[in-house]
Amino acid sequence: MSAAGEVVPGLASRPRPAGRADRPARLGARAARAWRAVRWYVGALLGDDDHARYVAHLARTSPGATPLDVGEYWRERHAHTARHPGSRCC
Repeated sequence: MSAAGEVVPGLASRPRPAGRADRPARLGARAARAWRAVRWYVGALLGDDDHARYVAHLARTSPGATPLDVGEYWRERHAHTARHPGSRCC
């Protein structure tokens, strides 16, 4: 039997999984990865990167135009939503 982390013959590119001693570190890494995924998902739902996408779009489509700052962007976005309710519940 080979030691943890030792390369298994025939599987040169894949090291053998570590034993029980490495389990807490792997669980911590999985928990951190899961937390980052949840944080990204909630941020995407709430529009965390919308202003950055707006600035990138404006730079591509209208070079030289001055983008709105973050506060102005959100005020304009909410005002537009209020003027054009579309298909929303309330």
